[in-house]
Amino acid sequence: MIKGYSTNKNCSITSVDDTTVFLNLETGKYFTTNDLGSYIWEMLSSNTSYSIDEVVNAIIENYDIDINSARNDLDFFLQDLIKNEITLIVK
Repeated sequence: MIKGYSTNKNCSITSVDDTTVFLNLETGKYFTTNDLGSYIWEMLSSNTSYSIDEVVNAIIENYDIDINSARNDLDFFLQDLIKNEITLIVK
């Protein structure tokens, strides 16, 4: 069972305007986000803990999309972070 996620300490993360750039310093893998990805990252990296449902609801409120699209966008974003070893799963 997944307890949560943590940021890989070997990553550099920079925000510029509505874009966030993630670089894994060990692997050299990097990717950028659009404004929605940057918004999600802001929530996940804040000092406040949010449940998945809270993040989904915030996406719905701020981006005027339906719940299925919000969940799919969040899932895709989290999977990208894990695939690029930016975020690690805490079990």
